[in-house]
Amino acid sequence: MVTTRENAIGSLTELPDAATWDDGCHGKVSEISVWYTQRGVCAVKFSYLGVTGIVKGEIHGPILKIARNSKIKLDSDEYVKKCIAHFGDLNVGKIEFHTNKKKFECGVEPSGESFSATFGAFNNNKIVGFHGVSSSLFLHKIGVYRSQ
Repeated sequence: MVTTRENAIGSLTELPDAATWDDGCHGKVSEISVWYTQRGVCAVKFSYLGVTGIVKGEIHGPILKIARNSKIKLDSDEYVKKCIAHFGDLNVGKIEFHTNKKKFECGVEPSGESFSATFGAFNNNKIVGFHGVSSSLFLHKIGVYRSQ
């Protein structure tokens, strides 16, 4: 399997405690969890199916007491083919995951000036890993690994 790392894209501003994270490449994404508040996405966690079984990723970002959680488990024949992130000045506001079967989105529309980025939307490529930047309050940037 040949993989391509698409650079993490996101807000222009990051909090001083922001740190990069990288889950690496895996066979496929098996579960996605997203925590968000009225200000946007604060944390994400991905589980993957690897050669030796399920690989549970770390939680990237804080799980705030006021945060809502959305979770999706992918079927065995389901894969993530596209991720669209909507960014505001400081963080990811809303994130969408498109599989070969359905669309899953959560978060809020960013306020003020905003932009979006689409990852992995090439032919039938599969997203097989995630990386990004998070801080004590937000998910600031996200990027993907895609198989070719």
